[in-house]
Amino acid sequence: MEPIHIDTLTEDVLIIDKRVATLYFKQSDVQKYIRVYDSLENKSTFPKTLELLGGDGNQKLVDWWYSYTDEERKMLVGTSEYSNKDKAYIDEFFYLAPHLIRDGKFMIIDKASGEEVREGLRMKKVNGLYGGSSIQYRLPSGEQFWYQIISLGE
Repeated sequence: MEPIHIDTLTEDVLIIDKRVATLYFKQSDVQKYIRVYDSLENKSTFPKTLELLGGDGNQKLVDWWYSYTDEERKMLVGTSEYSNKDKAYIDEFFYLAPHLIRDGKFMIIDKASGEEVREGLRMKKVNGLYGGSSIQYRLPSGEQFWYQIISLGE
């Protein structure tokens, strides 16, 4: 899991703004991954993401749901029932991102330092309740910036 450097001035990128980091994905990489996956499934599995990437230029989504607590959302936006158009896209992209991260098809900026992270990223398997488990993708500081559920419990 080694990130790449993406020239955000010449490449169309999908930007995911999270609490501890900002992730950048080349739109062409995301579309390529979806095309391969859809050809295996013989159906369109990620229609919202394809809709989002159909336009020109960079696209930015703010991930209020998977990285912020209810208290943090309330402090930032004033209500815990906050919703906007980004949620549908984030919900779908939540399943795509771990594959792109694992394959190194992303760039990450640590919000604490404001610098691009090139090394020291880690993956950690975490056992959950009742036999479930997940993989946490972490910054060198140990902060989780994404996770992937790999098995459900009872």
